[in-house]
Amino acid sequence: MKHLQLLIIIPLIIALFMFNGLVFQDVWEWFLLPLGAPSITLPQSLGILLLIGFPLRHVARTEHLKDVEEYAKTWLGLSLGLAGTLIFWGTAALVNLFN
Repeated sequence: MKHLQLLIIIPLIIALFMFNGLVFQDVWEWFLLPLGAPSITLPQSLGILLLIGFPLRHVARTEHLKDVEEYAKTWLGLSLGLAGTLIFWGTAALVNLFN
C-alpha cells in the first residue's frame, strides 16, 4: 500500500514543481523582463526555484509517511501548495494589469 501511495504522490509532486516553474516563468516575464532582465526558459526557471529552495529544504524537513494520517496530511500539503501557487499567480496577474 505504501508503494502505491508513493507512485501516486511522486508524480503529483513533480507536476506541481513543473507548474510552479511555469508560474515563476510568467511572473519573471511580467515583472523582470520590462526592467531589462533576460527572458528565461522553463528549465532555467526550475533551476532558479531549486536554487532558492535549496537552503529552505534544510529548515522544513518532512518525515516519511508512516500511516494513513500522514498520507492525508501529504494530500493536504499538495492541495495547499497548488492553491498557494494559484493565488500567487492570480495576484501577480492582477498586479501586472496595472503595470
